[in-house]
Amino acid sequence: TIPEVRDGHVCWLTSRLLDDDIDAPRYLSLPGPRLLYGAERVRGQSTVIGVEGYFDALTLWGWGLPACAAGGVSLPSDALETLCAARAIYLAFDQDAPGQEAARVLARRLGPRLRLVTLPEGVKDVNELGHRSNGERVFRACLQDALQQAAQPERVESDRQEAA
Repeated sequence: TIPEVRDGHVCWLTSRLLDDDIDAPRYLSLPGPRLLYGAERVRGQSTVIGVEGYFDALTLWGWGLPACAAGGVSLPSDALETLCAARAIYLAFDQDAPGQEAARVLARRLGPRLRLVTLPEGVKDVNELGHRSNGERVFRACLQDALQQAAQPERVESDRQEAA
C-alpha cells in the first residue's frame, strides 16, 4: 500500500497486487480523484522528474532525486498547478508504447521546459534500473543526455545568430 501524504496526513492510498499471475486489477485505489504522487516533495522545486509509476518515484527518492508520479499515462488534476514553479521537468515515463505516446502528448502540453528522458534499450522503467547495481549512475547519465538534447536546439539557434 502506497500512501500520498500531504501536510503530514494521508490523503489518498493505492495498493499494488503482488502476484501478477492473479486475474485481478493490478492497482486498487481509494475512490476519488487520483493525485500527483509526491506533489509535496516537488512543489516549488525548480527541477522535477516526472515518472509514470509509484515505484519509479520511490526509486528516485531513494537516490535523493526530486520526483513525482502520475500514477498512469495521464496527469492527475493537481499536476499542472504543482509543477508550475519547475523550470525544468524531466519526464521518464515507461518505455512501452503507451508510456512513450503519453510522454509526447505531455511534451506538447508542458512546452520547452520539458526534457524527455530515454532509458537504455531493454529497460522498461526507472524501477527496473533501481534493481541494478549501477542503476542510479545509468539514470543520471540518461538525465544528462536529456539535458544535452534539450540544449541542442538552443545551440543551433545560437550558431545561426552568430553566423548571420
